[in-house]
Amino acid sequence: MKTYVFIIILIVFSYSCVYGQLKILDEPSGSGSGFVQSVAIYDNDILYTFIDNSTTGTSGIYLSIGDKQTRVDLTPGTNKIALFQETISNANYALYKEGNFSAGKDIYAKIFQTGQDTYVAKLNDLRTLLIPENRFTKEKPGGNKNIQLVANDGVISIDTIFEGGKNKLLLRHFIANSTTSESREYKLDAELFNSKPTNFFSWDGKVFFVANYLGEKDIYKVDALTNIRVTQNKVSKPTAFKGVSPNNFLLDDRIYFTGRDGFYTNVVPGPVDRNYPTAICYSNGDIDFGSTETAIYNGDDGSLGYKAYSNTEFSSQILGKIDSQILYYKTGSFGGSFHSAPADENLGITTQSSSSFKFIQFENEVFILSKTSNGTIRLYKTNGQASGTDYADLPPFITAFANNFGTIKINNDKLYFLARYSMSGASRYQLLSYDPKVNLPITIEFSFPEGIDLNLNNFYTYNSGFVFTTNDGKLYTLNAEKRAEIITPNNANRNSLSSTIASLEYNGNPYTAEIKSINSSVNKVKIQVLDTISSIYKNEIVNLPNSIDKQRIANVFYNINSIEASTSINEYDVELSYHKNDFQNTSISASDISVLIFQNNAWQEVTPHAFDNVNQTIRLNINLEKKAYLFIKHNSVLSIEDEKNNKTKKIKIFPNPASKEIKIYPKNIETIDNVEIYTITGQLVLKKKVIKNLEFSLNLNGLNSGIYLVKIKTNTSVFFQKIIVDN
Repeated sequence: MKTYVFIIILIVFSYSCVYGQLKILDEPSGSGSGFVQSVAIYDNDILYTFIDNSTTGTSGIYLSIGDKQTRVDLTPGTNKIALFQETISNANYALYKEGNFSAGKDIYAKIFQTGQDTYVAKLNDLRTLLIPENRFTKEKPGGNKNIQLVANDGVISIDTIFEGGKNKLLLRHFIANSTTSESREYKLDAELFNSKPTNFFSWDGKVFFVANYLGEKDIYKVDALTNIRVTQNKVSKPTAFKGVSPNNFLLDDRIYFTGRDGFYTNVVPGPVDRNYPTAICYSNGDIDFGSTETAIYNGDDGSLGYKAYSNTEFSSQILGKIDSQILYYKTGSFGGSFHSAPADENLGITTQSSSSFKFIQFENEVFILSKTSNGTIRLYKTNGQASGTDYADLPPFITAFANNFGTIKINNDKLYFLARYSMSGASRYQLLSYDPKVNLPITIEFSFPEGIDLNLNNFYTYNSGFVFTTNDGKLYTLNAEKRAEIITPNNANRNSLSSTIASLEYNGNPYTAEIKSINSSVNKVKIQVLDTISSIYKNEIVNLPNSIDKQRIANVFYNINSIEASTSINEYDVELSYHKNDFQNTSISASDISVLIFQNNAWQEVTPHAFDNVNQTIRLNINLEKKAYLFIKHNSVLSIEDEKNNKTKKIKIFPNPASKEIKIYPKNIETIDNVEIYTITGQLVLKKKVIKNLEFSLNLNGLNSGIYLVKIKTNTSVFFQKIIVDN
């Protein structure tokens, strides 16, 4: 194992020693304490349940677009709590990976209200309220409602109903992306399920869960309106150790889990006594998995519905899967250690206990924050082999070392986490980051001022920044770009707005949307900038008019919502800004620009009636539905001189023409930050972050034959060069 080398510069602390924009989003009021119950992030929206005063029990469900002034009460006049689930079933990051809970384009919430039934509701497309008509219950049978949320597929609700003199369980699966709130109902046999099912998840298009029948705890799936036991032992004599007892799931090419391996089975010539070891097991979701295979670990006949991945006794937590290696944590007599299966290789990583580490998988490495036996906190990274395991210690806060840490998050291909330090008896916090691609030491991103008591595990990525919760009920944003704004028209004169300009930002670039007038009775207009990798784009923007349009539209687009409008169609006079580097054109004329508008599931293309290439704005008179998306599109071919800005030959690209790869060599002292490759019509097809000043290769696999533009950003300049790809 090798240790990263890094330099720590000790400085006298001041609040501004690490710069950042920390803003308070919400905080308690009144005499009682408050707290944030649940948070969900969806593109530009922050959704949260806030208990304003625990003494009076005042609570509400709110939406914010990044500042305190834009808070919207989603359920005015009520006192409700919503749980926006992030990770389902034991909050295991390996189970559902990372990310906020959403099913398709919808956000679901479990709603509580004093004296009323618990139910599941979804938000409407404008995110303005939790719509009661879309609550996911039907005739609402009496009994105990145990509502589960299953990530990325839909909603599972479990109701205890009384039928035929018996308690039975009614399971409803509400399908994601269904325009009619489609649901499927399954009535489960009361004699089979004598306790509530748990660990609901969706895999391979089917719903799975864990249930306990007379001490036999196994995986079940719902298929063809019936429940099927997926894993089971074939017990030949009474024993207290029945069932596979599956837990700690990892959903990948198969269903991986920690479970019992080895039972009294029906293998020939008869029952074989086993010691019930705990192992990492896997299944393809079928009860007869492996029944025709011969090389089955431990001699099981394959009809158990699963196989053991390796003899990893007492494995207690699965961390991730890299190629064919399963990484897991094993509890020991003195703390625990980390291993990979099936070879059961010790990775050389230790921790004090099962509660003394956090982990996350990023591409082909697993990162583990761990408190070692001597109390040192380290960030490990491993590729599943001991020889590929490294670590770095957390940097100190002046002279103090970290004594605790929180959940790891991924934002813009970097890892982020919070660390707590004890300073003169008080807790101080730092936001730390690590860039796995450049192998730099751990970086201090922000030092929080004294008096802010952060919840280490409850922070969220939001618009290139973060959202934090505190232990005393406050909500903060840090370095969050303002990508959305609400404009309120002047009620006395609808053609004169009290606020007309939305000042927005995306990746550090300013965007503006100015509404000159609205010819209707619109109460509020919400304007957002989004990108073509956003949840909205991926789930709503479909079927561009022409295939080449995808190459010509800007990566950043506008979403305009009329909130609480009395009519469905409104006439807008609007001015929008753009950036020349959105298109990678050296020059743009009025004839080059048009606007694609997507609304009501249809496209139209319009020509701006005003164009300002100096200020980079266009102006439109258009009729918009309550929800519309506007894409600025260029219609010219790229016109960039060969090797523009590269006359001094500071960077060499060869070979040209190329087939499989190109080599890029920075001469002199240039340090390359990143390389981008565009089609001749401006579509970004490849991007690589480099940060090095040595020769390196760039793989061109996947690019069709043709002419491309290579854009290279260095520490001092930007270089362009055309290349020919000849496959």
